[in-house]
Amino acid sequence: NIILLSNELNRPRFEKYFLFFTNTLSNYYIDLISKSDSNEVVAEIQEMFLDYYPLDSYIFSTKQLIYRNKYGWIDSSLTRCSEAVFSLLLSLKVTPHIRYQKSSKLSQDLGNLVHAKIVGSQLNFDISDSKQKNLLLILERNFDPITPLLLQWTYQAMIHELLTIKNNIVNLSTVPDIHPDFHEILLSPELDKIFHTNMFLNFSEVAS
Repeated sequence: NIILLSNELNRPRFEKYFLFFTNTLSNYYIDLISKSDSNEVVAEIQEMFLDYYPLDSYIFSTKQLIYRNKYGWIDSSLTRCSEAVFSLLLSLKVTPHIRYQKSSKLSQDLGNLVHAKIVGSQLNFDISDSKQKNLLLILERNFDPITPLLLQWTYQAMIHELLTIKNNIVNLSTVPDIHPDFHEILLSPELDKIFHTNMFLNFSEVAS
């Protein structure tokens, strides 16, 4: 994307450009943008720290496979995951203690890379503050083999099991005689009070 942006700035189609990035920019990329802006059309550059996909107030996704197998990361996935976690820490304005599962090299690799990003950051990370209480705990999913075997028949789980929830969107296009306006429904506890109230209740409780 930086290369495409650089090409755009070399032959600008607009009078001014306001650039917003979802994560930190390295000095290399800033220098590249600066050299490409020979026409002086860049009016503003901002880092927004939104390099992840929030699905709810307690969960986010990177929207990609984490690793190829249980023994090692895909390099691009490790980088992408560390960038998402780093961006989350910046948006929450926290400098956590990092703990990872000792028996998992995957967890260790991610923890070390996130720590390296914090230490090497030019932003205001106070890594010497011993009074901080924030904790980044990194566990491999197969650390808990039981939970995936338990089918929680809650309202949210029922909707996902029967209709599938993807990025908070429920696709109803296959439902017979459905109105075109309802082919896709946004299901969010922030916007839907009924869903917010019932999402973690057992289906029997919702039905009653």
